[in-house]
Amino acid sequence: MFKNAIKIFSVYGIDIRIDPSWLLVAALFVWNLSAQYFPELLPGLSQSTYISLGIVAMLGFFASLLLHELAHSVVAISYGLKITGITLFIFGGVAGLKSEPKDARSEFWIAIAGPAMSFALALFGSVMANVLINMGANEPVIVLFAYLGLANLVLAIFNLVPAFPMDGGRVLRAFLWYLKSDLEYATRVASRLGTILGISFMAVGLFLVVSGAGVGGFWLILIGFFVFGSSRGAYESQKVDRILLGHTVEQMMTRGPITVSPSMTISELVHDVVLGRNVGFVPVVDGAELLGYIDRNILHGIDRTTWDDLTVGQAYVPLSADNSVPENYLVKELVGRMQLGGQKKFLVVRGDQLLGVISITDIITYISLENEFGRPVK
Repeated sequence: MFKNAIKIFSVYGIDIRIDPSWLLVAALFVWNLSAQYFPELLPGLSQSTYISLGIVAMLGFFASLLLHELAHSVVAISYGLKITGITLFIFGGVAGLKSEPKDARSEFWIAIAGPAMSFALALFGSVMANVLINMGANEPVIVLFAYLGLANLVLAIFNLVPAFPMDGGRVLRAFLWYLKSDLEYATRVASRLGTILGISFMAVGLFLVVSGAGVGGFWLILIGFFVFGSSRGAYESQKVDRILLGHTVEQMMTRGPITVSPSMTISELVHDVVLGRNVGFVPVVDGAELLGYIDRNILHGIDRTTWDDLTVGQAYVPLSADNSVPENYLVKELVGRMQLGGQKKFLVVRGDQLLGVISITDIITYISLENEFGRPVK
């Protein structure tokens, strides 16, 4: 999702990354705070002072978002979950969980940790502002702490809206999961609320744009699109996880695939198999022994003038653990490998014997058929 995110540092082994979209938000924050917010509360200061306050406030909010996501991460780690990192992007921050919480209890505490941290930071900002007032501190410093307190309060309340994938939606999902003992049902209900919320945001944003609110309306429309898409995506992802749970590659692989011998020329392979049989991934076998595979990516790298002389045995990729899986390998684990690496088709083997081939297409087809004919949604 965040392929262009840049790592800036690590905290307790958790990589902190910034997506380029966050830079746009940071710039908008500084502009809004230095051009409107601080000049209204602190009239008469220089433009450079307003810009400095805007930058410091933006960095303070940046730190608050990190602490919010770190709270999620620390609690998740305490429950044995692995964190892939924290990424700040256009709509805030997200802590990447490598797997879903195992039960409703852990889901609840992981979800509530972020808003709890934001409420604590809001209280800290408010208390510090009052302490500084009593100490007679400079007014800009007081206003800065008051702003950070207010910003964290808004962040906490907004995240507690009970619509997935926001923290409040995850809290709701945990509650429903606990009551029904059905994670898919809980995700479906929370996601539907997220869909409704997303549509509502877009509708209100459109109304504000038509009414002349400008940037605020467009921003609400963007947030609505994000919530709408994320809520639907979360439920679909949950359904896929349920469908794939416990299934092995043997149940989804293509059996009896077309194979070629190492003595076949590349020209024969292309014309008789790739074009003739419409196959782009071909296992290479010598008798009963599986040697490896050859596919269209390899063919693209071979000079066409050598096709008549070059054999498959001189060009194929040898069988290895990187391109093969045993028949009892879990499909869910294989999907993870496909997502992390470039390999999208695998040889299914028993020792050096070919049993079949499995690809992302096979898995998607199975998911589609399961959706059509599998367990009905309650």
